[in-house]
Amino acid sequence: MKNFHIALIPSDRSGTEFAAADRNTPDYALNHALKRAEINQSFEVYLDILERFYADDIEFFVDEPQRQIIGKGAVRAFLLSFLVPIHVIAEVGGLLVSAQHKSIASETRDTTATAWEVTLVAANGKRCVITCLCLREWRDSRVVYERLSDVHVEGGPLGGDDLRCSSL
Repeated sequence: MKNFHIALIPSDRSGTEFAAADRNTPDYALNHALKRAEINQSFEVYLDILERFYADDIEFFVDEPQRQIIGKGAVRAFLLSFLVPIHVIAEVGGLLVSAQHKSIASETRDTTATAWEVTLVAANGKRCVITCLCLREWRDSRVVYERLSDVHVEGGPLGGDDLRCSSL
């Protein structure tokens, strides 16, 4: 496991100033693309993001449950294993999915950190909020290492009774 040197944004530096300085980075473009993607419209957009921003030899880690995936093909298969079901549930079952993120300053140019919050809202209003820290290492404008840590889930799990498709 790699060591990341992450520093919080100094309190005297405004979020606007940080965001303006951050806009010309591949990490900003990646996070913006992820935030704009709408799972209820298409899961393929996430595969396009993988192709555009990730190296072929990507090393992907999830801390809890502990999982290691190496190679773009293996990461693609992992993504499909949950993107397709979420897409179907969003399209047919009325699941709403939204994502928010906040970049966290890093001490080195080739490592980045982003705090993510993904909210799932079922057709009946029941919510599940997933938060995590995403740490990335970049080489030539491509992610070569990504780690999801500090994953927390509040609410949920969402089941058939929470979705519009339960009466089918």
